Amino acid sequence: MPFSSERPGVMHACGHDAHTGMGYAASVLLERQKQSFSGTVGIIFQPAEEAEPLGGRRVVEEGLLDDVEAAIGIHVDPYTATGKIAVGAGPYTLACDIFDITLTGNSAHAAKPSEGVDAIAVACSIVTELQKIVSREIDPYDPLV
Repeated sequence: MPFSSERPGVMHACGHDAHTGMGYAASVLLERQKQSFSGTVGIIFQPAEEAEPLGGRRVVEEGLLDDVEAAIGIHVDPYTATGKIAVGAGPYTLACDIFDITLTGNSAHAAKPSEGVDAIAVACSIVTELQKIVSREIDPYDPLV
């Protein structure tokens, strides 16, 4: 096909493609093995997994984890080599938080900038200072970006 990868066995796909493929593959394998275990297996696709409260909280609030005894979370890591699986107990991947900051400036003549508030300069300072949280306030062994 004209859109196929030029590297055999490798493709570029969005996370949704990969998650759907993993969920489908898991369901096929579990169906083939259903005689070897008892109970019910559910496959849940968490929406907006990067953003709180959009993803995980919605899964919980909609009751998808009610009566669940155990869960395995699967995610895509572009730094894991193709064909390899990384496994770890507890939290493994990172998350993104979303917040808004509204700045209101006050214009002034270029000859008298002290009479105004330059919202762009303030915004640049906020970005710079937020970066210092990671480098100055967080233990280097705690993952945070």
